[in-house]
Amino acid sequence: LSVNSTYSNMCVECGAGYYRNTSVNACAACPLGTYSSQGSAACIACSEGTFTNATASSYCHSVTAGSYASDMYGFSMTSGATNSTLCQPGYYQDSLQSSRCYECVEGKYSSDAGAMLCNDCDAGSTSNSGASNCTLCAAGKFSSYNGSSTCTDCIQGKYSPAVGAVECTTCPSGLLSSVGASECRACAAGKYVYTDGNGYQSCMNCSALDTAYFGYYSVGGTTSCNISYSKESCNDESMYSQCGDNQVCISDGSTTGGTECHCMAGYYKRSNETERSAPCYPVPAGSYGGVNGSF
Repeated sequence: LSVNSTYSNMCVECGAGYYRNTSVNACAACPLGTYSSQGSAACIACSEGTFTNATASSYCHSVTAGSYASDMYGFSMTSGATNSTLCQPGYYQDSLQSSRCYECVEGKYSSDAGAMLCNDCDAGSTSNSGASNCTLCAAGKFSSYNGSSTCTDCIQGKYSPAVGAVECTTCPSGLLSSVGASECRACAAGKYVYTDGNGYQSCMNCSALDTAYFGYYSVGGTTSCNISYSKESCNDESMYSQCGDNQVCISDGSTTGGTECHCMAGYYKRSNETERSAPCYPVPAGSYGGVNGSF
């Protein structure tokens, strides 16, 4: 044999990153997403969480935390990956060599691509799963701690007037609110705020006393009804001049036949203005003073 024929029949070992292409009986570069060691007859696909984005690779790169193994378009691949893609906002990956990212859970968020962890939403805000930012609690709701998964309605008798509340405020005395209220309201004139043993609030009508000489009234926005009265004495039921404006002189109901000044029906005196000269005021809308002596 000649020297040339001897060399032409010798076997040549393919280098790392190459494999023996039997169709042409030559060494060929391993394609993207694969690798080989020296003398390999075939290329091996990159395992899960690793990739190679070049041909003729002798090894695959590990995907870093905050990323996942993918193809060139960003689709996840469990083997043969050709690229490493950053986790999108709202997702995270805290481990190396991963083929996927995880959603941030409710109450957490990640605002930037490539997050290795999710951050807690501040108190007064919350988020849905997979969120890239947090949303402030609406008026009438609150969240009292960081990382809250939901905003909670203010209970009856409390309110939050603005977004982002970390707690609800108790309604001032004489006012009430429903569940999830952004403001408190007053009962109408002639009504008052009643709280039962379970803390439930409602507007109740002021009631009448048994005697015709007294009555209850409210101007609204109170927790009780006021008692209205006029107890000035007069000498004769027919002598209106002894009593103030809008008053009448009527029997005091005693066995001695005494008389007293009382507001006319539809009028009342304020409890701190009972002297004879004090005026009688019209009862507020929603209240009543249907007989002489009602207050």
